[in-house]
Amino acid sequence: MRLAFLCICLLVSPLVAQPGLEDGPEAPAREAAQAMRSRQFIKAEYIYRNMLAADPTSNTTRQLLSHALIMQGRYFEADSINRSIIVKDSTVAGSYWYLALSAERQDQYDRAVYLFDRYLDKTKGQSTQNQSAWLHMGSNLRRKMHQQGINEEEWGLMQHYYKQYLSGNPPDPYVDSLYAFLDEVRRRRPAPGTKLVWDEGQ
Repeated sequence: MRLAFLCICLLVSPLVAQPGLEDGPEAPAREAAQAMRSRQFIKAEYIYRNMLAADPTSNTTRQLLSHALIMQGRYFEADSINRSIIVKDSTVAGSYWYLALSAERQDQYDRAVYLFDRYLDKTKGQSTQNQSAWLHMGSNLRRKMHQQGINEEEWGLMQHYYKQYLSGNPPDPYVDSLYAFLDEVRRRRPAPGTKLVWDEGQ
């Protein structure tokens, strides 16, 4: 159950949640979205590149193209797209989201948390804000706890991020297991100057 929950955080959510994006040309956009859902990432890339040829100024399509590249492991190309968008307009929140997804998939836990936090800051007060950013932030620190260990501050932040996510009453089948994790991890506060390394085994 625990591994399934983490897989949902890291794989399914990035494929479904595409925050702050405006609608593109309907037919190719639908076809590309379907390709992403069916994990045909090269096909999606091809469609998005054709859409960009028709409208080279569309940040929406550029972000979606970066997503297709991320899912192929082509992180440098994807990040270059989103950085170029932010250089021109630092308020384009979706690019922070995709930079965060890229960092997450490379196990760059701290960078991913920072970028999801920037996304939340850029979308503060907006109805389009994707609340699963809180879930991603908590899960990045959870994975860091497994692999590297987390200090007392990170231990507190991990719980805060998860609680923020849960406060929105998400329609998430893993909510109960997340509550169970929070109940267990609160008993494992690391002492000052130490780290909690816990793989959630006994």
